[in-house]
Amino acid sequence: FVDWGRLFNVSSALAISESGGAVAAFVACFLVNIPLGVVNRVQMGYQEGYVNSLWETLGNSFKLAALLIAIMYGAGLPWLILGMSGAPLLATLANGAVLFGGKRPWLIPDWRAVSAEPAKRILGMGALFFLSQVLGALAYSSDNLVAARILGPEEVARYAVPMKLFGFIPLVVGMVLIPLWPAYGEAIARGDTAWVRATLRRSIGVAFLFSTAASLPLVLFGGRIVRWWVGPSLEPEPAMLLGMGLWTVLSCSWGATVMFLNGAGAIRVQLLWTFVMAVAAVTAKIFLAKEWGLPGIIWGTLLAQFFFMVVPLTLYADRLLKSMGAEARRVPGGSAA
Repeated sequence: FVDWGRLFNVSSALAISESGGAVAAFVACFLVNIPLGVVNRVQMGYQEGYVNSLWETLGNSFKLAALLIAIMYGAGLPWLILGMSGAPLLATLANGAVLFGGKRPWLIPDWRAVSAEPAKRILGMGALFFLSQVLGALAYSSDNLVAARILGPEEVARYAVPMKLFGFIPLVVGMVLIPLWPAYGEAIARGDTAWVRATLRRSIGVAFLFSTAASLPLVLFGGRIVRWWVGPSLEPEPAMLLGMGLWTVLSCSWGATVMFLNGAGAIRVQLLWTFVMAVAAVTAKIFLAKEWGLPGIIWGTLLAQFFFMVVPLTLYADRLLKSMGAEARRVPGGSAA
């Protein structure tokens, strides 16, 4: 069996005894969330991604309530993880109940409606998205594990707390960008390349401007905010705040292009570069954490994402747009780029 205490670099008897249960609670919530994902996909298909975002906001409120209750009653780490990972599932269940029970009852999943060929295509596409999510989790969610293994578990909070400050920015940008995914698919299907190109340009600009405006105060005053919030012991270094700010701007701006690539069905090429980026990110985090400490973790993520995902896939997206424009000019009634 896995020695979770050694993996997380913890030495106390309590931490070692709770590590396995905490991992089990997280994995259980992750598995439950997989079938519930159909609720979000249906909303996105109707270009109602904002509805998902509203329910996610409620889920985050449940998460905060679960955290406070766990602290109040002195619950162990497994219960803390279960509350924080499981409470948002309640909001997703409520979202599904409203969607399938009232708003669109004819869409409720039914085994009698299953047919082999569409199921195979959907499973194939779903497998690609699943692998992409796993690789993305490896690239982006390994920060705390790297901090614990390389620098010690006491450094995890000093990294995670300032990262939470920047976390709301991609959430807000995502509320705006996600509905563009199905919209791109529809526009590409009818050959409206001009709309696709113009929307992509505008969405990148909006994401860049908003994320920059929101990140800049956190880069400049994030240390004071953390000191006021949790005390001076967790005050972050300026280099770490700068890296987090740049990564936030890059991720938000890049998210606009990802919506276009998803709408165009360019999943396999994204999976390939996500794999390359994940390997590069973990390697860079470990190396830079040893050389530079905590700031090296976010800078490793930033550099890997830029060079092994943003650059190659931006070039691919540009070629894809050009080919769509050429195809639209060849097809009668198509919209030229």
